[in-house]
Amino acid sequence: MALQYVGRQKTAIFYHVTMADGCCLSFYSVQKKWYSMLAELSFMSICLMMSLIFILGGLIKGFVGQGLPTTTIALLSFFVSPLEAIGLNYLPMLAINGWQFWKADNKAKIARHYAPLALSLICVIAITAFFARSVGNQGLAILMGGTIVVFSAISLMGYRLQISQTHDRKWQYATGGAAGLLGGLTSLWGAPLIMYLLTRPLTPKQFVDVSGFLLLVGCVPLSVGYYATGLFDMRLMFLPGLLAIFFGIIGFQLGALLRPRLNPDLFRTIVLVLFLFMGLRLLLLPLLAR
Repeated sequence: MALQYVGRQKTAIFYHVTMADGCCLSFYSVQKKWYSMLAELSFMSICLMMSLIFILGGLIKGFVGQGLPTTTIALLSFFVSPLEAIGLNYLPMLAINGWQFWKADNKAKIARHYAPLALSLICVIAITAFFARSVGNQGLAILMGGTIVVFSAISLMGYRLQISQTHDRKWQYATGGAAGLLGGLTSLWGAPLIMYLLTRPLTPKQFVDVSGFLLLVGCVPLSVGYYATGLFDMRLMFLPGLLAIFFGIIGFQLGALLRPRLNPDLFRTIVLVLFLFMGLRLLLLPLLAR
């Protein structure tokens, strides 16, 4: 996750947020209500807000393996400030990504097979994060958005890119390096991972299982960022975070129950359509930031 200050207009501040799964959100925040919005809500309001939003976010994540923070932050921002919305996602993101991987089949096999990708991802993020301030996020976001749009469009037209098992390890290192580079500079590490997984002969269940492992690994640098920036306020956000975990897992399980009803080709098409919209969103970033 990365939070980029874009500009100020009278009493409003405009922020652009990029998430681990590669999606982007943009917010206006009114200064005088900046950090008191969550504290002003009643306990019952918080319970209702967290239950409905995280059941929906968990449902989407359980169905396609992605999209929890993008969905929940967008909806939470109607009730609390953007920074609070990001902080409220800290505990549920850790827990639900962990739950997603916990529910995976052959966890040890997944960890061993995708270890090159995971290790290169973390190492490159750790190096490139130091240069994030000196690189223009918008240019990289546009480049990534264009790549996503082209990849999704080609795939939706019926041409399926595939990686042979012989060269898979090399592609893992390359994907982890590319994801780590983008992750360190812009926090968009999810997009290369999804592109790589879509080239593999994975069933919907395997796609979600592997996504859970890689997103959980990505939460390691994310946790450091949350701690360093103070986005997670234990006093205000611990109890709502626990509620979000509970209802998010309920939603995840509902999504997981629906997933087997889809054939693999339809599942792949749904993921590609969501991915296409993600790329278009990135391409529109410069216009949104004006």
